[in-house]
Amino acid sequence: MLYLLFKNIIETDTMRQTISSIAALAAAVCLLAGCQSDSTAPTNAAITFNAKTPAMTRAIIGESDHPDVGVFAYSTGTTTWEDYSTSAVPNLMSDQLLTYNKDGNDGTGAWEYVPLQYWPKETGAKVSFFAYMPKGFSYLTPDMSTGSLTVGYTWAAENDLLYAASTDRPRPYPNAAVELLFRHALAKVNFKVRKKTAGGANVMVTKLVANTDANTSGTFSLLSGTWTAMSGSGTNSAQALNNVAAHDVTASAEGSGDLVGSALLMPGTVNMNFVISYEVGSTTYSNKAGALASSLTLEQNYEYDVILVIDGDVIESYVLRPRSAEQW
Repeated sequence: MLYLLFKNIIETDTMRQTISSIAALAAAVCLLAGCQSDSTAPTNAAITFNAKTPAMTRAIIGESDHPDVGVFAYSTGTTTWEDYSTSAVPNLMSDQLLTYNKDGNDGTGAWEYVPLQYWPKETGAKVSFFAYMPKGFSYLTPDMSTGSLTVGYTWAAENDLLYAASTDRPRPYPNAAVELLFRHALAKVNFKVRKKTAGGANVMVTKLVANTDANTSGTFSLLSGTWTAMSGSGTNSAQALNNVAAHDVTASAEGSGDLVGSALLMPGTVNMNFVISYEVGSTTYSNKAGALASSLTLEQNYEYDVILVIDGDVIESYVLRPRSAEQW
């Protein structure tokens, strides 16, 4: 009996030593492999991006629907952006160029930048991101002053400005990309023409020039998504937004219209007038003048259809209900 007792004690002690040795070995292997005690991302997790742009951007900026992006990133420690932003400086990325590589990510496409930046290792650390596009155009002038992150803008009918923000981002697990959902800082105005009634003589528009007294410069805050210091209204009241080539008009249904041109305008209340030349059958009407009956209030990130209705030598005009940019 005494022998069996000592035997059990010895075997139990040996088993405990074996379990202890296995645990120590596992801990060492885990340390070498970079295991973590919580569900946070890897220690050296690179920051990656996925930029989403409205569909209309390609038509305004150029052939590419992935214009270059400028990114600002603020590592704020455990402080939220709301408490940090009054003294903010872009301490992680400062107007970092972000470009789209269609062959990246094994051919599926990827947004890329160099040199890579990494998520902070501190538990609970946050990073806030702000971005604009297109980067590299002279009509946009970023300002990275402390407590201010703005883009100066100079207007032309094709000069677009989009912005995105993603604040208080923790280090993701798994290492997911930062989603940058871009919105328009401007309003888009489409100029459409339709016939008063269906059938009848053919209608061809040979010229359309639209003029407005909209602002032509301003400062846009990437932090608040708002405009300040807008100017130029009234001093450039004959801005030619479109001068189109000949266009056969087929639309006649109420609320419809053939698109003959588009322009981007700064938000605000504007007046518009038109000069249009067209043919109805064999009759030519040159430089007919028209105007919107009342001023139009443009909001950023919205699209408006200005429709001109041709009825012989009479031109009617009206504006359709605006649509948000998600529908552009």
